Amino acid sequence: MEEIIKADIFFFITSISVIISTILLSIFSYYGIKILKKFSQLVDTVEEEVGELVEDFQGVRKDATEEVHEIISSIGNGRKHIEQHIVQTSWQEIFGALFISAAKIKRLTSKKK
Repeated sequence: MEEIIKADIFFFITSISVIISTILLSIFSYYGIKILKKFSQLVDTVEEEVGELVEDFQGVRKDATEEVHEIISSIGNGRKHIEQHIVQTSWQEIFGALFISAAKIKRLTSKKK
């Protein structure tokens, strides 16, 4: 009879332990799922922002490349203009053309800003 009472006590304690463990596991699972959802939303937000950042950098790089090409072409055009004057004009006219070309380049670059 004593063994039956010990077995009943064992099963009662085991049942209480299983119930408490199940409740704790349910609570941890609930909060774990909430944390995973927030983490998933955070990852989605980071992906969107990084995509926009990449697009912005591509736009900046494209704009910078265009500006550099315009500056190089304006310098090249100024050089051609000066070379034509060297062939056709005196030294005084050459220095005047240099100053005019420099002023044109300054005007072109100031208009871009």
